[in-house]
Amino acid sequence: MTKPKSTSDRLAKVDQTIERNKEERKRLLQKLKEEESKARTHRLIEYGAIVQSCFGWQDLALDPVDFQSAIQSVKNFLDVTGTAYDVEAGQLSYSKDLLSQFAASLPDTNAVW
Repeated sequence: MTKPKSTSDRLAKVDQTIERNKEERKRLLQKLKEEESKARTHRLIEYGAIVQSCFGWQDLALDPVDFQSAIQSVKNFLDVTGTAYDVEAGQLSYSKDLLSQFAASLPDTNAVW
């Protein structure tokens, strides 16, 4: 027959379990952080590729500042014209004359656009 463990033995075992659980929690939090980072990176690359393809910028070597400026111009245009993105339809709501105005507002034909 086995002898019952002393309270101090049981306490030491509980302490070991707590320490293992802390280490496991730390590993899991790190793994979660890595997974979230990978998902964010994937999303950014995917969205960037979509933006490039929508504007036909696949082969352009745009400086990040120029790219940001171009995107900001589009955002400003959408804000000024009241053009909106319809999430349910998955498309912009705009009129063709708004696009003509936008094209006319571009500085020159040699620009990134």
